[in-house]
Amino acid sequence: MSRIKLKSPDKSQAPTLKIQSIYARDRHKLRVSFNFSFLTTNNDYNIDCSLFTGAIAKKLFNRISFLSSHDVMGATALGKEQGLELIKNFGRKDKISSLKIHEHFGQDRLDLCNEGYWIFRLCPNNNPYESRVLGKIIDHTFYVMFIDCAHELYAKRK
Repeated sequence: MSRIKLKSPDKSQAPTLKIQSIYARDRHKLRVSFNFSFLTTNNDYNIDCSLFTGAIAKKLFNRISFLSSHDVMGATALGKEQGLELIKNFGRKDKISSLKIHEHFGQDRLDLCNEGYWIFRLCPNNNPYESRVLGKIIDHTFYVMFIDCAHELYAKRK
């Protein structure tokens, strides 16, 4: 029986991913993605919160699904009821001012973010839940920092 000898591929001609060129060319077309790696360890504002029920988890999944069908500019254009909202300044009385972001988020990432937090509501009209998700955005990735099930991290804006 004869053996079939396969030629080994030339590694110098191996295909490479061209993510940078795709990213540069279609940057405006990239949809919002979500990263939960830096969710707070504070059990009052993560998925271990006693108020974070299956119903709220379902709403969260539905909102992420909806928002990830838009690019960042499109998601901000939806308005604060449906899309993303940036709140730059918080008062000293707002609870979020006393909370620290996840220690592994790092200063390098923080320098790439806007001042303040990006926020989206789980329910556009606050009914049946006044829950909010707060995080930072770098490029097209929304880094989820806090899940505020009772809308208590900051005072309501007018």
